Amino acid sequence: MSWWGTTVRTSTWGFAGASVVLLFGIVLLVGGVFLMSLRLLGFIMQDRPVSRLARDLRGWTLAGLVMTLVSGLTMAMGHGVMPDLYESGPFWLEMELLLAALVFHFTLYRWVTGRDDAPPALRGFTAILALFLWFGVGVAGRAIGFF
Repeated sequence: MSWWGTTVRTSTWGFAGASVVLLFGIVLLVGGVFLMSLRLLGFIMQDRPVSRLARDLRGWTLAGLVMTLVSGLTMAMGHGVMPDLYESGPFWLEMELLLAALVFHFTLYRWVTGRDDAPPALRGFTAILALFLWFGVGVAGRAIGFF
């Protein structure tokens, strides 16, 4: 185990602190994606251009992503029994969904949310896929403790 993992595992507040940061990061990340998805689907803020809302949410969403990745890695490093984690089906599902969500987020999602003239069907597809991927990452991550 690395010094980072040992520190997290043996400190009184290391794992708990990482958990708090993880939850706060998830709120920022998924909250931003959820609001943007509702706008893409036409449920909220119809008077506000998509690109403007995307610009307003981008910093919060990226901050949430960074917080989630760093604290998630910290928690994994402090897990203690890494072979158990590596053999966990939900862990690998989470990693696969995370990779797909990151690629999607920085390609099609960014392209659709950065313009106001994207076709409605593409907006809807983008919104639903973003919600599916990011919520899937969260559900798979939560499932790690149960399997």
